[in-house]
Amino acid sequence: MKILLGLIITSLVLVKGTDQTSFFAELLGEDLPYYTETDYVKFKDVGSIYYHLILKEGTPNLEAIQKGDVLAIWLNGGPGSSSQLGNYMEIGPWVIKKNPDTEAKEKPYIVTKREYSWNKVMHLLFIDQPFGAGMSKADKENVVTNSDQAANYFVETIKQIYTRLNGLDQVTTYIFGESYAGHYIPAFATRLLKDEETLKKVNFKGIAIIDGITDTQNQLNYYHSYLYSIGAISEFDLERLQKIGVKGQQYIMNGEYAKGAEQLDLMTEDKFIEQIGNINVYNIRKYKGLDEYDYSWVEFLNTYIKEFSSEITQFQKSNSKIYNAFQQDIGESRLKDIELLLQKKYKVLLLNGQLDYIINTPGAWNWIYQIDWTYKYQWKNAQKKLITFPIQGQENKVETHGYIKAYENLQYATIYKAGHMIPTDNPKAAYYVIENFIK
Repeated sequence: MKILLGLIITSLVLVKGTDQTSFFAELLGEDLPYYTETDYVKFKDVGSIYYHLILKEGTPNLEAIQKGDVLAIWLNGGPGSSSQLGNYMEIGPWVIKKNPDTEAKEKPYIVTKREYSWNKVMHLLFIDQPFGAGMSKADKENVVTNSDQAANYFVETIKQIYTRLNGLDQVTTYIFGESYAGHYIPAFATRLLKDEETLKKVNFKGIAIIDGITDTQNQLNYYHSYLYSIGAISEFDLERLQKIGVKGQQYIMNGEYAKGAEQLDLMTEDKFIEQIGNINVYNIRKYKGLDEYDYSWVEFLNTYIKEFSSEITQFQKSNSKIYNAFQQDIGESRLKDIELLLQKKYKVLLLNGQLDYIINTPGAWNWIYQIDWTYKYQWKNAQKKLITFPIQGQENKVETHGYIKAYENLQYATIYKAGHMIPTDNPKAAYYVIENFIK
């Protein structure tokens, strides 16, 4: 169902944002050198989209935003995942841990500063979408079932945020994200290009996609070879997985996108993962149930849900109903959107973690090499630049953390010692790449 933009505009309700600066300052035990707020953009009879704005260090209020400052809109994927994962677990300024002292009821969480928080170099705007994802609320189910529909609401959401918040007219805007944001971001960016008023208002400059699923057909058939190359599966499983991948590709080529998505699910389902040793699909050097990621921030948000939300009473980091509603969309490709952005000279950064199985590097390489644009041959022939850092205590020695391949407005980076969530697994390398990208 196509949504008419005019209907969205007349259905908006906006309220004053909640200043969260003092709240987080109290948790940290020190003043914050930046301003932060949360709020909703409400669409009557449809739902409410939640955002969390965190200004760059040294920016105590909206009026202190400087012309030319960078603002990154962050989107997690799923589809149905909350962008608060990126906020509290990857790139935001706070690390949330449960207090090991269970008797300290007045302080159930330990909040510390993230060493490589991205708000050291840019303003951050985390948006939970579509309706029903994370802190956002859906008044009706299945209003949004694909990236194009989500794009309409996204563009209207940021238009309202930038209109209400004085100071944002000074920034240059990027859209960053992870995983299924590989679908969202190309769709949202190209939708933004069609809205000249909003495009001018936000001063859009480019995108960055971390471990994104963007062109499912060209990414499907590398799961078997990736696992085989690391010794995780036998030749029998290699052949079995390859058949699943080929079947998925055939479905997609026939326009049966939902069936193609089902084949993708088969290669990451719990039963299969148990058979190959319970690897963590997001980082093959971790093991399911043994050394999982710390999700204390989920409990934190539920503990303080009334502080953050006037719309929901229970926070969930992912919503399976949204995932199921997007099955048709998962199989579709956003490759043409990437090509359009490149042709129009917008900056594009693609990153992949070497240890990610669910969106693995060989699959990423395959779809990226399909990109058709003016400088495709020059980019393919460009030399790789190693990402190295000095080894502490060992003079004149460095450690390699990945590489960057760049030409004109396209950059690609493989990050070592990192899986699906690169900023969590290798925060130093992720920070280095993103800081250089926005310069």
